[in-house]
Amino acid sequence: MKSHIRIIVVGDAGTGKSSLIATYMELLSGDGTFPEKVPRVLQPVAITPEDTQNKVFAEVVDTASDEIETLHEEYRHGDVVMLLYECDNKDHIARLTNHWLPDIMNFVGEAVPVVLVGTKIDLRGPDFLHTTTLVNEIMPIINNPQFRCIETCIELSSRALVNVYEAFSFAQSAVLHPTGPVYDASTEKLTQPCVAALTCIFRQCDVDRDGVLSDEELQGFQAKCFGARLQDTELDGVKKVVQEAEADGIRNGCLTLVGFLFLHKLFIQRGRVETTWRVLRTFGYEDDLSLREDYDLPVQKSSSQSIELTEEAAQFLLDRFREYDKDRDGALSQDELNAVFEAGGHPWGRDFPLWAVTNEKGFLTEKGWHAQWNMTALLDAKAVCHHLTLMGFRDVSDALSVTRKRKVRSSRCGLPERTPILCLSLIERRSVSLDTFFVDLSWVLLDRARRRFCARTSTNHCLKSGQDRISPSPSPIKQKQTEKSTRWC
Repeated sequence: MKSHIRIIVVGDAGTGKSSLIATYMELLSGDGTFPEKVPRVLQPVAITPEDTQNKVFAEVVDTASDEIETLHEEYRHGDVVMLLYECDNKDHIARLTNHWLPDIMNFVGEAVPVVLVGTKIDLRGPDFLHTTTLVNEIMPIINNPQFRCIETCIELSSRALVNVYEAFSFAQSAVLHPTGPVYDASTEKLTQPCVAALTCIFRQCDVDRDGVLSDEELQGFQAKCFGARLQDTELDGVKKVVQEAEADGIRNGCLTLVGFLFLHKLFIQRGRVETTWRVLRTFGYEDDLSLREDYDLPVQKSSSQSIELTEEAAQFLLDRFREYDKDRDGALSQDELNAVFEAGGHPWGRDFPLWAVTNEKGFLTEKGWHAQWNMTALLDAKAVCHHLTLMGFRDVSDALSVTRKRKVRSSRCGLPERTPILCLSLIERRSVSLDTFFVDLSWVLLDRARRRFCARTSTNHCLKSGQDRISPSPSPIKQKQTEKSTRWC
């Protein structure tokens, strides 16, 4: 999450950009008065974390509408744009869509969120808070798919000190808690990456793996994300809201995944998108809904050690294999594999399992699944932790173990206690079974190890016996098994 936010204030001349910034600074200083005279363009002002709702450092930059090059440069360096227009001014509202928004989209696209700010609502008269302008003219602009950069809209009056502080809070929230990555306003649904992330979080909180969150599991989730447990009446109220809106949201008094996703959609629709972001960031998700780099690898090893799966992680992976084996044939088809890794992409490429242990249909077997994860733990432990998290493993710190350091077994022979061998072999596809191949390969490796051992410990004995070298045992691997191939093992 950002700790410094640069807010760019833009809009047509006469919309009250400088007056808004000056009034905001007056409110922060405790004066609470509207400044009658302000410069045409203010110098950038800094807001300390103590004066912001989200406790971040903010910088507010005023602009002039006729300085085009400066505007474009500020777009590129800004984190959020506050686009001002005068309420009930038809010309200003029209220029939102035919000038300002296209100009912003042309230079920064959707990378910089936009907050629409209607000013001078006090000019409407005593009943200035009640109007149809926002609904009839501004909401169609917000819902226009061409302008996905728009985060929200607010109307204010600097002179009447109405919604001034809230407008800048909205601008900060647009950066810290953006709606776009988690919610699609045009379809009124959670985005697919958000659904995938929340599904992973749900699985992590489902300790007993029964597909629902019990009251105790919900309280654990609440305590982890918000530091406090819900009262029983509050918990019952949440479940009642879900039950009334989603028939499948509650099962046997417990919250289902459908209900969990519905709650987050409801939070966002009610303007509480920060609640969903707090949950996502608690479980290690960045603004683009990818997992943080520091959330992936909880163990460290030396050069003489290797990383292996723990029994708990191996059992979890076995359970996931059987969960996604929908046809119960003891193997995962390509569609079933894609379903496993739907949340975070395929760890071994879309061509997998062409080069793994498969059945006669080319489907990944349970043995191949286990072997592949063991190999990945050895070669790329971070990828294992990443995908275990995405699949719902509760604590990746319990997923991996580090082997003991390799020691010299004997100063006389000088051989290490453990001698893992990493080999890359090419065999003709389907020309020989993997079992036969590895049996033959084991003979070669054993013979090689025997010769090395004898060369180091029995040289004198071999010479006395009249042998000037140790002859290797004949290899049982046939010539056709060493031809160039496309199958990797």
